[in-house]
Amino acid sequence: MKDLIQYIKMLYNRIHSGAFNCSEKHFKETVKSQHDDSQHFFNVDYLIIATILAKRLEDVMESLPKGQIPKDSATLMITPKTHYALISLSHIKDELEQKKNSNPTLSQDLLIIENLLNDAEEDFSVEKYKVLHQSCPLTPGLITLALKSYASQLFDHLENFGIFTFKQSVIVCFQPEDLDNVKATVKNSVSDVYEMEILSRGNGELLQLNCSGNDFKDEDCDDWYIETFLKNNEKSAEICTQLDERDAGTECDENESMDVDVRSAICGAPKEEMEAYHGMKKNTPPLLPVPSQSRTSTKRKRDHESSDMNIEPPLTTDMIMENARQILKRVAKNSDQINIGSRKKATIGIFGKSGEGKSSLLSAILGKKDLLPSGCFGACTAVVTQVEANLNDSNYKAVIELFSQEEWENELKDLYRNIKDVSEDRNEDFVEIAKEKITALYGVDPELKTLEELKNAKKFAEIKTFLSISKKIISNSNLSEFTNDVASYIQHSEASSGDWYWPLVKSVTIMIPDCRELLEHIVLLDLPGTGDCNRIRDDLWKSKLRECSSVWIVSDINRAITDRDPWGILKHCIEELGPGGKCKKINFICTKTDDINTEAYIRCARLSRDPISEDKDQKKACILHRNDNAKTRVKEKFENSEIKKIFITDNQFQVFTVSSNAFFDHNLNLESSETEIPKLQDDLRNLNKSFNRELTRDYVNEVKGTLLLIQSGQLDPDKKMIEIKVNIRKKFEENLRKSLIELDKYFDNVYNVMEQHLSKGVEESVQLCVASTEAMIAPNTDGRGFHKILGALCKNYGCYWSKNRDVVLDLNKTLAKYLHKHIDEDFYKIFPVTGKTGKSVQEQIDKFSIIQSDSAYPSCDIVDNIQNFIKIEETRLKEGLNRDIVDKKKDIYSSIKITISNQMASCYQQAAAVTGTGSMKIRQELLISTVNKIKQDMYNKAKVEVLKKFNKLKLDIKSALESELQEAIERSQSQASKKKRMDVSREIEQLEKLLDQLSD
Repeated sequence: MKDLIQYIKMLYNRIHSGAFNCSEKHFKETVKSQHDDSQHFFNVDYLIIATILAKRLEDVMESLPKGQIPKDSATLMITPKTHYALISLSHIKDELEQKKNSNPTLSQDLLIIENLLNDAEEDFSVEKYKVLHQSCPLTPGLITLALKSYASQLFDHLENFGIFTFKQSVIVCFQPEDLDNVKATVKNSVSDVYEMEILSRGNGELLQLNCSGNDFKDEDCDDWYIETFLKNNEKSAEICTQLDERDAGTECDENESMDVDVRSAICGAPKEEMEAYHGMKKNTPPLLPVPSQSRTSTKRKRDHESSDMNIEPPLTTDMIMENARQILKRVAKNSDQINIGSRKKATIGIFGKSGEGKSSLLSAILGKKDLLPSGCFGACTAVVTQVEANLNDSNYKAVIELFSQEEWENELKDLYRNIKDVSEDRNEDFVEIAKEKITALYGVDPELKTLEELKNAKKFAEIKTFLSISKKIISNSNLSEFTNDVASYIQHSEASSGDWYWPLVKSVTIMIPDCRELLEHIVLLDLPGTGDCNRIRDDLWKSKLRECSSVWIVSDINRAITDRDPWGILKHCIEELGPGGKCKKINFICTKTDDINTEAYIRCARLSRDPISEDKDQKKACILHRNDNAKTRVKEKFENSEIKKIFITDNQFQVFTVSSNAFFDHNLNLESSETEIPKLQDDLRNLNKSFNRELTRDYVNEVKGTLLLIQSGQLDPDKKMIEIKVNIRKKFEENLRKSLIELDKYFDNVYNVMEQHLSKGVEESVQLCVASTEAMIAPNTDGRGFHKILGALCKNYGCYWSKNRDVVLDLNKTLAKYLHKHIDEDFYKIFPVTGKTGKSVQEQIDKFSIIQSDSAYPSCDIVDNIQNFIKIEETRLKEGLNRDIVDKKKDIYSSIKITISNQMASCYQQAAAVTGTGSMKIRQELLISTVNKIKQDMYNKAKVEVLKKFNKLKLDIKSALESELQEAIERSQSQASKKKRMDVSREIEQLEKLLDQLSD
């Protein structure tokens, strides 16, 4: 026995020092069982070393802090389905990092373990994986540590959670309010390697454990939860003390140090930690299933077979991006020159008055109760507020854009002018807004203090200094403190006047940490409309409106059908969203569905009481019945509205019935799915994923294009190949000229069609514009009070919104409607919001290519590489152009209204200056006579402006295609070298497999 111990000790030290190569002499070769491919037989020496290391690993795990699991926690158990898997040892090393000081041989033990385990045959680039066999003594311990690492990675987004390790399973405890979040995570994390099962919903409620197909149920785990939930009657004093050292960030207690196990008869000096463990990527999974083809072959030579990148589960976009980056880094010195692309974020516009539940809705969607204070959305009708992810740090952040000193002083003069106005034109809405702003900011009644007195006050000087900066930034890691700090810029309180700074604010951007999954590429934008006469704010929110790719209409379910506000604003803004914008989808969100009077609803809806027994079931049945009814009625209203003409497909309009309260409060007896918050989360998540996939695909394609150039630059062995490359260039350049001619014909044809429609529109506009103007500004109905509205319309350059948004007048839009009417049908086909029409500019660009199928030159590797490179460059260019077209078509469509507004601007100013008795009639006559006088010239200019912008679009597209594709042709030809270059065909194949995953 003594000799055996000395032999094992010597073998251990030789492996550790590198003197003994475990891959040689059949030391770690295995023999598969005839009855089970997953079972393997091992070399005896290998088994002895592995058994000793397994025991020491078990002792280390035993010494890890166990902590105290609170009685009221919700819990989840993770167990292995199989012990035949791939494992990342860097994750194991990180899990044991806390024990390195107390166990002097731990680092070298991990080095030995790395040498003992076979490398995975698949090349994952970003992470090195090892193969675990079911019969290996090391496997159970490593699996358990990997599960702990996976649990930490999977639930890192939770605010409070703890992880507890047992022999062959881990328990995760978390707050009961996070249960739905955890369930969603579990649902999206299905694997062939591990199984997850909820043990308890919290508050002492124990579920029946049901781990079907699990052969590794842990007796210690059974004892633990019986002890915790059935015998412990005292609530834990702490929520979760002494959690896993890595998550809690505490130092390892010296008393927990573990001596070297003398039974192993192995000792040795500590060794520095391996460099290979550094830079571990957090997003790589600790465990992966063994790919099927690895199960049927024990060895595969790297030189002859490509690595299998198509494994389960699929790689994340971050992993694919990192793989591509590492591939490029291996073959190109200037790999840093290829940057990850960027895209303009998707903007989701949110309509709805304050009090409709917008703030609560957003808090629920982002999974944090009271994330935003109630009323912060829409509290100040004119402040543009948007929410996005903070991707830089863990703080809550607000970027507040302020008026300049000059802008505020000009507005202050206008506010006092409205207050002091005693003429018949006095507009009470404007007066109310003016008083509200001055009182909120200065804390004084503006009717009791003149403007000059206000300017001499100390507060005025303070605000003047405050406005010397254009932006104010608030940042805080504490949500409650952040909310208090930002409140005065986005909220208003009538109970406490003074020091509310929202009147000075143009816009507020609130950045939320830990919501990358939902908002990395998305902005949520409050679109309250405006009863504010400030043109700067008015222009700002309308420009933001045109950026919306989706719209959410938020309304209390009790008013969803009858409330005119959201429907009226949407109808008025539909041109900015549709043909003048890029909105592809409308979601109508009925909020506060849990707020219901059960008895009253049963009577009103004439529901039968018989099938409903308990009060909670009765309330739930009423809620769900009302939800279904609301969805039906809202959809019917949409189908019969003018909005439907623009949003013509079913999937572009959806109705949601949500309860933010019930999403957090399970006592309200609605399942998480019935609150429909998860559906909206999925909408955001899927939109975010699509952005990530597009960016990742662009990057991988760019890397592939670079490698194709390298590969095409291989030494040309003969003159024939050189001649072929020259001919390819000539053919590409010829095809480019022909394709540009065809594209020119398309644009000329569209230009002619647009000109014809615009000419008819000019003709009809000239005939009807005066009557349309009279109908708007000189109604035949009772005109009492209309003189005030007309005065406000002139002051705001042709547009009036009442403070309560129940009256919307836009003379510029009225004057533009006949031109729009004549071009709308074809404009939708030329620039569709979504889908194909057979006539769109986007489809024409998609067809554009300088690669022709009827190639005269023979196919070979170099020719194929050049063609593939050109194809990648074409795709990148065309996708960028199609995104640009969306922005430019907005300018084309809106140019009609803008031209009319500019032509009428001097008239509006002149009319706004008219005061005194009979001012309304003077204004009406002035507006009507001006329209009649300038109508022919005004509409011709609007027509010319549309055609000019369309022609510029054509020239920009042709110029981009010609210059960038010519450059791509030249680059494809400039790679010839007298020196043999690296063969990167294998790397290209790996990139293609990465792209295949992105196309799934």
